Amino acid sequence: ANKLIFSEKLVEKDKIKDIINKYNIGDKMQVKITKIVDFGAFVKLEDSEIDGLVHISQIPNESAVRINDILKEGEIKEAKIIGIDDDKISLSFKDLKEKKPKEA
Repeated sequence: ANKLIFSEKLVEKDKIKDIINKYNIGDKMQVKITKIVDFGAFVKLEDSEIDGLVHISQIPNESAVRINDILKEGEIKEAKIIGIDDDKISLSFKDLKEKKPKEA
């Protein structure tokens, strides 16, 4: 009954969390589109092996009918982190410009 179980998956998950902890909501970075799906696009962050998701609601729709008309796999774009949840990062291609404070 004395068993010792090793898991590479848990080690990888800890590594990913350590890398993700370096990022903050609002950070902008270059991402590479790795896969396009009906609900958005999966991306790799900058020079890391961290994956993120850009939900379809965060992709500007310039009157295109399909997401494939807007994005291409392998394309590199600037994105902004809009959410960090444990080991998942959500990004946006919208609202990348800095908002200027309103003048009085």
